[in-house]
Amino acid sequence: MKLTTGFFIALIIGLFASCGPKADKAAAEDTTAQPQAPDYKYCNAKYGFCIIVPSDSLIVKEGSDTEEGRVYVSANGNEDALLSIHTGNRDASIKGGINELKAAFDKDVSATKDDRTNTVNTFKNTEYIIMGYRGRSTIFYQKTIISKGQIVTAYYEYDDKVKDTYYQLIDAISRTFK
Repeated sequence: MKLTTGFFIALIIGLFASCGPKADKAAAEDTTAQPQAPDYKYCNAKYGFCIIVPSDSLIVKEGSDTEEGRVYVSANGNEDALLSIHTGNRDASIKGGINELKAAFDKDVSATKDDRTNTVNTFKNTEYIIMGYRGRSTIFYQKTIISKGQIVTAYYEYDDKVKDTYYQLIDAISRTFK
């Protein structure tokens, strides 16, 4: 038993020693590390929702910040990604609460006027998710929730050519939109 305790004490001392001055010196010499831009946390007090948006990928579109929502565009200036957070369903034609959520889902799933092909359609009691393609080269992701009794949508789309950059954001956006 004393051997085991002694072993753990030596292991802990070894770990602390490896994190000492040598590690600090190496960190101080590393000039390749770039500071990461902070993420935007957008909260809408009127409708009671928040979302965290990666600021190194998306920036607020000028003039889009209203009481009803906000629009983000790609930070690189190429307009190859868009994130819109707003009240109502995808086209904001259905607003209201929980009683209108199923009708909003049905309308968004069946919307064909804008050449959409849905690959995911998931409806739960207080939210739904639709994902797919618009046209041949634009990927879209929509999450619609009930917040403070109102329908609120986060709609995200990006060009297929840059999917390696933007696909990873779907999970981050989805998890934080509540």
